[in-house]
Amino acid sequence: MPNTLFKHDEEFYEAVKEIDLEPIQPTPDYFNYLLRAIAFQQVSGTAGATIHGRFLKRFTEEYPSPEKVLDMEFADFREAGLSGQKSTYMQNIARFWIENQVTDQMLSDMLNADLIAYLTQIKGVGKWTAEMLMIFGMGREDVFPLDDLGIQQGFAAIFGMNDVPLKELKRQMGIRSVKWSPHRSCAARLIWAWKDRTV
Repeated sequence: MPNTLFKHDEEFYEAVKEIDLEPIQPTPDYFNYLLRAIAFQQVSGTAGATIHGRFLKRFTEEYPSPEKVLDMEFADFREAGLSGQKSTYMQNIARFWIENQVTDQMLSDMLNADLIAYLTQIKGVGKWTAEMLMIFGMGREDVFPLDDLGIQQGFAAIFGMNDVPLKELKRQMGIRSVKWSPHRSCAARLIWAWKDRTV
């Protein structure tokens, strides 16, 4: 079980020791992972899956190319349930991919900080979205998303910091997470799972 990686942090291990995690299956298509992330922004998982499914049905192939996304009419995005803002974000990603001739290998070769800096040039792709790509799309093992609300809430509850101001909480998260390197992605997933169990 992956939680045994954290036996050296007794307080954390005590909280997560009963949690088992499914292995991550990295995606071979980072462009379409980012489109999916946009579809899921600010909606429930169920709603995101529905919207993303409708979006994919607009195409004859399983996953669209950047060129196909850029050629879409905004009416097609709206019919899939995407807002004007999300539609623009998806086309921003497609345009960036084409103009910069982005490949999955290019992104795979970048260090975490460089990858975040590169992708956040795209309006609509923030640090959190880049971190989700690194954890779930690329399977990188040492990413800890300090700005994720679920991680913040779970961490605060596990370590008795519910009344700590956000700035100080994030500072403590950063300090504590150093203990978990090089397995911080796994620690993040355990915190999400712990939070889901306690809600």
